[in-house]
Amino acid sequence: MIPPSGYVPDFLNPAPTGPAPEPAEELAGIRASPADRVRRELDRLGQEQGGLGPRTRTLYAEPRARLGRVTQEIETYWELALAPYWARIRAVLDADVFHRSRQVAEHGAGRLFNALHPSVSWDDNALRLDTGPRTLASLIQLVFIGGRMTVRDIRTAAGIIGRRNALRYLAIGVGASLLAACTGKDRGAAPDTASGAPAPTGASASPTSAAPAQPSATAATPTKRGVLDRSFEAFVKGAWTIESTVPGGDVARGKATVDLHSWTIEWGGKTGTWQGGYRLHGSGVLAIEAHEGPAALTRERGTQAHTVPLTVGDRVELTLPWQPPGHRNAGDGQRLSVTYADNKLTIRHIEASGSTTTHVCTRA
Repeated sequence: MIPPSGYVPDFLNPAPTGPAPEPAEELAGIRASPADRVRRELDRLGQEQGGLGPRTRTLYAEPRARLGRVTQEIETYWELALAPYWARIRAVLDADVFHRSRQVAEHGAGRLFNALHPSVSWDDNALRLDTGPRTLASLIQLVFIGGRMTVRDIRTAAGIIGRRNALRYLAIGVGASLLAACTGKDRGAAPDTASGAPAPTGASASPTSAAPAQPSATAATPTKRGVLDRSFEAFVKGAWTIESTVPGGDVARGKATVDLHSWTIEWGGKTGTWQGGYRLHGSGVLAIEAHEGPAALTRERGTQAHTVPLTVGDRVELTLPWQPPGHRNAGDGQRLSVTYADNKLTIRHIEASGSTTTHVCTRA
């Protein structure tokens, strides 16, 4: 439904209801799309693409029943590809608002609208729209536009994406932010050549420096942040072999499969299969639950690791406060010592007494 170029159905990209809507609100808006609107926009998509694919035809036949699955896929993409970097993206958007507010304050509305979008102009105290009859109700910033595009192509695309009563435009600072992400340079990024405008001064001036710092536990990580970093969910996802050594020296071996928000471990012998779920919150708290396994695990709640980084590079070395099952906090001195290199993840669970259990996990 989202081709490399051309028309994208509007119901997949609803205009936000406020200045900072939550992802859950926007997904709810997609799920609430009327069936006739979904079919009408899919008809247009089919005309432009020369037909609809099998999954899109299924959505066409049962919009109300299938929109839930569509939003599940969008949510998965958000968590893996965008959520770990949202603080940086949001900083770009906030800096853009700051810059354009200054334009109005210092130079008037004409400077703002004449530089905003090719279809908008301000002349003789009148706002003119060259996009046909419609009411301009909201302005929406763009950060990502797909495809292999030059900066000039991006600016052109931004000029034609505006639809309905929402005008979409490219946020100032996107070029510098992308450069910083690709080079790993969080300071002194090159000027933004997409806009030709200087970055605003003050706390919102730098789209990278305005992002919240990572937890202090990640300070030992020797890698710089860049495009090779993965979200935590993308890092843990996949198949692993596990070798666990308890303080007495006994060793257990198993195979683990980790998917988005779920995990399964198949242990050899009588230990059987353990299953559960996990979720990393934006505050860096990793909550873990066991749904199937030993009663001591499944009946307790509250298992958490704290100060977990939202993104992970190719080498990791950090220490995380650990909250065992049934405990209310991580204040009893238990911790996890975590290292990762060459596809091998080593987790040492160190109790307050110094007793250590070691789990060596290797990508299968």
